[in-house]
Amino acid sequence: MKTALLTCITFLAINLSIGATHIINWTVGTHITTEIEVGDTVQWNFSGFHNVTSSGSPSFASSPTQSGGSYSITFNSVGEYYYFCSVHGLANMDGTIDVKPILGVEEAESKSSFSIYPNPSRDVLNLKLPSNNSSVLVEVFDVTGKNIYKSKAIKPTSINVLNWKTGLYFVKVSSDNYKVTKRFIKE
Repeated sequence: MKTALLTCITFLAINLSIGATHIINWTVGTHITTEIEVGDTVQWNFSGFHNVTSSGSPSFASSPTQSGGSYSITFNSVGEYYYFCSVHGLANMDGTIDVKPILGVEEAESKSSFSIYPNPSRDVLNLKLPSNNSSVLVEVFDVTGKNIYKSKAIKPTSINVLNWKTGLYFVKVSSDNYKVTKRFIKE
């Protein structure tokens, strides 16, 4: 029971700490480009009868013609996503979400921190571990909170990520008195 509760708390802590929420007031005459980072959420606030429909892949769509309320989606892949209101047409309501990779995710180096590189990467994830810990637990979680990698390490180590899906991951390094989670992007 304790393990299940700890897993749930860890999942919530990881997911609550990622990404920002970008608000779009979705009304007639809206034409907007929004730049966000992987892991950010976009929320459309409706005033009047509208919907949000994307073109391209992956696609997304709110429920048909909402009056008031909101619709949100979290973007976990780099790309450009075009959307519009099918009620009012492309000429009256449209926009683009431009999802960029997370840059500058590394914290300032210190004796107690660890670093990951290259970030983003296609094939390998290198970890420089804290110098003041003899053995640490390295865990990697996907954006759903699923643990996809777990290993003990005592020195700099490399993880083969070639077969991982493209997207955002969280690398957690912990010991008895140290716990830090950083973001990693698999290209």
